[in-house]
Amino acid sequence: MMARFTKVICAAVLVCGLALPAFAAKSTAPDLTGQHWQQSSQNEKLAFLYGASNIIAIEQLIAEKQGTKPSPFVEAWVKAFGNSNWSQIQQKLDAWYAAHPDQANREVFEVLWFEFMAPTTK
Repeated sequence: MMARFTKVICAAVLVCGLALPAFAAKSTAPDLTGQHWQQSSQNEKLAFLYGASNIIAIEQLIAEKQGTKPSPFVEAWVKAFGNSNWSQIQQKLDAWYAAHPDQANREVFEVLWFEFMAPTTK
């Protein structure tokens, strides 16, 4: 019984030891910058905006169901882009990065917030 227990513990330690490098490896995706944005296809850009819009819609729905106010980010998104479709938002971002080639290293969400959304909150 003790020998079997020892084998199980040794096997568990071995498995954990072999798995440790996988956990230690940094596997986060890089933030989407203007450089990435400009190199992306139209479909990739629209997929990004579709995902972002879905997160906004879900957060807004949760706030409504809980009877709370949506986050400032959601409110600003709705004010800035509420009457826009994904292609129009893509065109706005494309035009902004084209007009500011020296700022291609800025993250897309940073540009969305500071250049499009935050001004609507004033």
